[in-house]
Amino acid sequence: MRGSALTAASLTALATAGLSYAHWESKRPVLRKETIYLTPRPGFHALNVLHISDLHMFPGQDFIKPFLAKVAEENTIDIVISTGDNLGAPGASHLLLSALEPLLALPGAFVFGSNDYYSPLSKSPLDYLKRNRHVSATQHGERTTPDLPWFEVAQAFTRAGWKDLSNRCDVTEIAGIPLALAGVDDPHINRDRFPDVNSEWKNPDALRIGLTHAPYRRVLDRFSALNTDVILAGHTHGGQVRVPFVGPVVVNCDIPLSAGRGLTPWNNSRLHVSAGLGTSPFAQIRFSCRPEVSLLKLVPAA
Repeated sequence: MRGSALTAASLTALATAGLSYAHWESKRPVLRKETIYLTPRPGFHALNVLHISDLHMFPGQDFIKPFLAKVAEENTIDIVISTGDNLGAPGASHLLLSALEPLLALPGAFVFGSNDYYSPLSKSPLDYLKRNRHVSATQHGERTTPDLPWFEVAQAFTRAGWKDLSNRCDVTEIAGIPLALAGVDDPHINRDRFPDVNSEWKNPDALRIGLTHAPYRRVLDRFSALNTDVILAGHTHGGQVRVPFVGPVVVNCDIPLSAGRGLTPWNNSRLHVSAGLGTSPFAQIRFSCRPEVSLLKLVPAA
């Protein structure tokens, strides 16, 4: 009996220490850098893309604002791409816009995720083990009307000059490089309606970049069929809790676990999935998966 009690106490202490570490790690963001080699084309030179995702802003995330300010100050950024889930509470839009202030001064584009429309709810961890898991609007606590200020955020982004690519396509030119951009609203809650790409998308000199919050196969395959150079996504949190030297247990969508964070070939495209900066307010932990933003250097292959 005494030995069993000691074992139980040891396991409790170990679990407490593990949770304390996971909470600590969730507040320790990093800047991850990747170089993506793409097919050369006239006028194409290095382009620096800052990919941000899944801030899930709510009171208490004081680490995000100084981290993003430092990233903006210390790095050359040509364009910012945001792949959604910006909010974690209904009253947090001012926190979000304050944290993003130095990035909103740069060219940018965005799509939204479910946590731009509906505030997060406490869920059983077992729910995330279900594969091919789609969520209807009514599964967000039987809510059919968004309770988050998505329109206010979208207006602030577009006023700053960021392009809204939620089920839209657009074009821009950055550093003399023509960019053809297309995006979908969040596939995880079935808001995606693939846009009709415009003639600029077929411009052989343009870099083609696709945006989605949740990287579901149907969306990735459609982008790839359109010869998208780079597809940017978020949603997975990189698994949020990863087994060291193994990887994530779940990525909350239907892509392979190995594609849940970082750079992966996807047919004839390159998929980049951000592990994101935030967490749900109900699960403020990360393990072996620090919060991140990614600086992607797109360069012509030799």
